[in-house]
Amino acid sequence: MTNPTETIEQLEPYQGLRPYTEKDKAKFFGRDADRKILIDKILANKLTLLFAASGVGKSSLLQAGVLPQLKDPKHENLDAVYFNDWVSPPLTGLKRTVLHYLKQEHYLDPTIPQEHIPVNQELKDLLGFCALFTRQPLILILDQFEEFFRYQRYLIEYKPFIQQLSAAITDRNTPVAVVISMREDFALELNEFKTHLPTLLFENFYRLERLTCESAYIAIETPIKHLGYRYENGFVTKLLADLSAREVNPHSGSPIAEPIDTVEPAYLQIVCSQLWEVNKNDPERILRYATYEGKGMAKGLLKSYVKDTINQFSTTEQRLASQAFNHLVTRRGAKMAYTADALAKAIEGTPAQLAIVLERLEQGRILRSQSRQGERWYELYHDLFSNPIEQWNDVFKAKQRNRGAVIVTASFLIAGVVLYALYDIGVNYTNQHLRLSVKPEVSNTIEVYRGKSNSRDLFHLQRYQTETGYLQRK
Repeated sequence: MTNPTETIEQLEPYQGLRPYTEKDKAKFFGRDADRKILIDKILANKLTLLFAASGVGKSSLLQAGVLPQLKDPKHENLDAVYFNDWVSPPLTGLKRTVLHYLKQEHYLDPTIPQEHIPVNQELKDLLGFCALFTRQPLILILDQFEEFFRYQRYLIEYKPFIQQLSAAITDRNTPVAVVISMREDFALELNEFKTHLPTLLFENFYRLERLTCESAYIAIETPIKHLGYRYENGFVTKLLADLSAREVNPHSGSPIAEPIDTVEPAYLQIVCSQLWEVNKNDPERILRYATYEGKGMAKGLLKSYVKDTINQFSTTEQRLASQAFNHLVTRRGAKMAYTADALAKAIEGTPAQLAIVLERLEQGRILRSQSRQGERWYELYHDLFSNPIEQWNDVFKAKQRNRGAVIVTASFLIAGVVLYALYDIGVNYTNQHLRLSVKPEVSNTIEVYRGKSNSRDLFHLQRYQTETGYLQRK
């Protein structure tokens, strides 16, 4: 139930696109079986590989499920360090993260000067030193490991990191257990470790699947119940049908896509967090199907999330966002991290203008930022946004092209009108023609007028000049 000191606005039963962290463990549901299997593997092996497709929730399982139970004195009572910064030099970053954990847990004096910390040791030696202070084995969780290959492949610490991490894993005297978590479509990148880990590399792994409908039901309903809310009768069943319909079986052998009963956690979180936002002030504390239907149901909510957020931007801001997305999303649908300065150099726009757009995208949880090496890096909140962003970007670019075509066409039309007007002015200034008197009943004198006969005379430049002295013959 809700804490009386908390308001509804302060409570969030769903994370949306934010990964669950250790502090969110009380509202993380639906992964009990996966957590148990993974922890058993970690405790029985020096190296555990965790694979999953994008959007399945590897980071949430590790941070809100595995880490708390590993550390819990009532369960494993071990020390575990979580690391996922692959933009900065990884050897230095991992060593500092481990030492920071030891200080945080008061294994090391927090006041020790930085220069006295042995960060220049080989990773194996440093971990062996750290293990003297911790409960063994010391667990190292290396999350989002595909980014190591993406950002470090051509940098100086790439090979040393592979060598030193492999040495720490294979050394029997180093009491550590390493977990490498990464997207399954990047798994072959691990062949870089094959020379150093010929037998251990793929010996122990776990593939995290999408949520079953039973697990998804728990993940949807339990957080709401804890706040004293509920879904309208039959709503969760309909919601699950929509969420699972997004998944199709590509290996069925049938030319027709066949639905399979699984739910992508990120998809669930987007839909449920938005439903919570529009229903949380319901006086009866009920999340209603009519609201969901009015928002376009699950597919509509996913597609409209990006669109509704960015359509609040000005045209200039949308143009900058469109150009930024060209770099933040790769052709493989993977996210890439950039600094604001790097993006500003790649697109048309000043750093100040772009900074406003990036901040608004971060507020809308389309992007997230991290401080790395004194700079702020931006990337997609989740790969799940790749397709909706691509769809929005295609529509926006098409509108821009159409708008450009209209502008060009209008420009040609305006230029044509201007040229014709100039021509009309010219011929009516430089020519003369004869005309009968405007009052033929009074006079049949032939008069001279400025201008060209039969021209449109757009600016009424034709004027009487003089009489010729000739008369019209009757």
